[in-house]
Amino acid sequence: RGSCRAVALREGGFTLLELLVVIGIIAILMVLIAPAFTTIKTGNNVTSAAYAIKGVLDQARTYANGNNTFVWVGFYEENVSQPSPNSATPKIGRVVTSAVASNDGTIIYTSSAPGTIDPTRLLQVGKLTKIDNVHLWTHTDAPLGTGSTFDTRPNVTSTYCIGDTNPTGTLFQYPVGSPAPTAQYAFLKGVQFSPGGSAQIINSTTSYSPQPAAEIGLEPTHGNVTPSSVPANVVAIQFAGIGGNVKAHARSAAGFSLVEVTLALGVAGFCLIAVFGLVPVGLTTQQTSIQQTIANNITSEVIGDLRAAYSKSGSNSSQFGIELKKLPPGQQQKYSPTPIYFALDGTQQNGSAGAIFKTTITYFSATDITDATLTLADITTSWPAAQSDLTKVAGLVETVAVIDRKLP
Repeated sequence: RGSCRAVALREGGFTLLELLVVIGIIAILMVLIAPAFTTIKTGNNVTSAAYAIKGVLDQARTYANGNNTFVWVGFYEENVSQPSPNSATPKIGRVVTSAVASNDGTIIYTSSAPGTIDPTRLLQVGKLTKIDNVHLWTHTDAPLGTGSTFDTRPNVTSTYCIGDTNPTGTLFQYPVGSPAPTAQYAFLKGVQFSPGGSAQIINSTTSYSPQPAAEIGLEPTHGNVTPSSVPANVVAIQFAGIGGNVKAHARSAAGFSLVEVTLALGVAGFCLIAVFGLVPVGLTTQQTSIQQTIANNITSEVIGDLRAAYSKSGSNSSQFGIELKKLPPGQQQKYSPTPIYFALDGTQQNGSAGAIFKTTITYFSATDITDATLTLADITTSWPAAQSDLTKVAGLVETVAVIDRKLP
């Protein structure tokens, strides 16, 4: 008697319960993590804004050196909730910068003769730059002045800071050219670069002399409202008076607070409980899937064995030794040979001891079937094998097969 091994192919998948639990965990985590992502995004935005302004200053210094002329970089802030340009108050949330150069190489503007520079004597250097959701900030911290980090940068007095002060008057306008165009922006806060590359602040109607360090401060905003307290992710852009070298100082990210650590542990604990709770469900689902696959393979092998037996003589099938039976056509009859048993790996067992699957074959005929060459068989593979009541088994596979046999 031959034996057959039915190979199980794992059919993985998730139950509805598993999917709902996983979706719930993801939703909770997204709600909890969203504030952190908002902080990161805001921090990245203000840092990007700082480097954008640093780029404008570097370009202005390079232009002044390369063209042996004076260059001015102006700073203006407007209400971010309104289209640009606008004069709405509060003037918070959108920083506008513009760089212009003297078209004849002369200084035009001096501390002895302050006032608005004639736009017909200026050339535009680069494009107008607009940066949303940042605010010009005059620093209130007290850096040590001993290093090059945010906390140890030079401590610049407010006189030499471009921040949240709002002086009156105009240094230059935008746009510039000849004939003088209609002004869209009026810049007073600014930085002046000389042909030699030195830089000095222009923060009022007076031009200040070059200093060891001057500063432009930035802080993030949400719309046109400044933060109620100085946020952690402020940035200071400093430049030296001699040489005009520009450097951006970003405050280092703070560590986790006790509340954040506790919240993270709580989320981790919840996830572990959820995962451990899903383990039994997952194992049961996986086991059922594997058993279902094996039972299907066993049933297919039995049908193939019965169909192959019609051309051979003998009272039993050649592979599983199933008793063959031909019932008279046109009558309502049934006959069930001895069940056959299989192990977990699909190999046939001699008897029920240690078996996992039981396959029951029931031959039957019906009054409306008159073809004497046809044999019908109901084939049921169930598990566990020891359970004879099919209403109480863990699972079963049932198939009705038409077997064309010509038995004597």
